[in-house]
Amino acid sequence: MKPIIKLLLDEFIEHRISHFHGSSKYHLFAKTNEALGETEIGTPIIKLLVRDILMWHKDLVHLAMEEEHDYEITVKDFFYENFKTFFKTCPELNLLFKMEGKVITYADSLTSEEIAEIRQYFLDNLEVSIRVTRSPK
Repeated sequence: MKPIIKLLLDEFIEHRISHFHGSSKYHLFAKTNEALGETEIGTPIIKLLVRDILMWHKDLVHLAMEEEHDYEITVKDFFYENFKTFFKTCPELNLLFKMEGKVITYADSLTSEEIAEIRQYFLDNLEVSIRVTRSPK
């Protein structure tokens, strides 16, 4: 795996496991974080975008995706502009993914072996915890 690709993957994972307002040790997403700001409830928007990319790789359905495919996600309208900003403010992201319209998929420069390695890296290095709740009777 190319070092810059591994660095990007580690940045995704670090953002997911760090505290909501903790800073990542890699800093590739710093400009994006500044540009996007926070939601009304104080969650950094970058966290939501990172979450959606990672959930796609963990084969979990998430609200920001209209459909889920093996190698692409379709971005809903309310995240579209944020993902466009993400790709613009983090040029390294284009080495890993591409965004065409509202579809995010792997960069054309990646081979099928590299894509499989990337997916496996996420699977091996990211633990996803899911909390199931139910309404009281």
